[in-house]
Amino acid sequence: MIKIPWNIHPDIIAGSTGRNDGFSQPPFDSLNMALYLNDDDESVIKNREKLATHIGIPLNQWVFPKLTHSDRWIKVSHVDGGKGARDEQTSLWGYDAVYTSESNLVLAVGHADCIPLLLTCPSKQLIGALHTGWQGTVKQITDKFLNHWINEEHCDPKDIFVYIGPSIRKHNFIVKQDVIDQIRQMTINTSPFLNVIDSEHTQMDLVGLNIEMMLRLGIPPKNITDTKLCTFDHSDEFFSYRRSKVTGRQLSFIVQT
Repeated sequence: MIKIPWNIHPDIIAGSTGRNDGFSQPPFDSLNMALYLNDDDESVIKNREKLATHIGIPLNQWVFPKLTHSDRWIKVSHVDGGKGARDEQTSLWGYDAVYTSESNLVLAVGHADCIPLLLTCPSKQLIGALHTGWQGTVKQITDKFLNHWINEEHCDPKDIFVYIGPSIRKHNFIVKQDVIDQIRQMTINTSPFLNVIDSEHTQMDLVGLNIEMMLRLGIPPKNITDTKLCTFDHSDEFFSYRRSKVTGRQLSFIVQT
């Protein structure tokens, strides 16, 4: 069920799912975790319940934000448990990151090329789940979220740990000038993360840009775990929107027990 686990701490269960061993039918076969597609909702809920049973925490203690490629986050508690778990309407709308200091509350973000980030600051008993594609990267949600933890939650950057789940990688993520123009407006030097192919096409290193934001804030490289898996490359293991427009979504999740 957990395709790639993140074994960061004995009291934390975290990782990412793949696309196999679920109930959804093609083209969402088979472990689709997203309710907002044209998949059968009952199959998606069965997929989620299977994962919840696997880690031993029921779905009414899971929180699902409604991802909109924003730069917004929200701190959640057990009052929010179950939001978005069995229906899209109760999702936390307009947030691409959630975090909590509470135990046995699972934070989950769906993805199928965008970058899932799982985060923890053990000294403050904080965990977080963040979703960022190229739009979230342009808005620098990773930088803003981590700044919030550092300045408002008083986390020492050296005590922040980050997991980068399966996502599309530079060699497969080709964008045109309209995206490049927005990328170049970021507050960091983006040139090392862009590889011009021709006058109309450029490879973009989304993961590299987000790692750069982390490093600039003082998070040590050794605290960053990158799966280095490309969703586009591994069609037998992961869903990829760029490869197949009609497809399912993986789930990356984190909980402290």
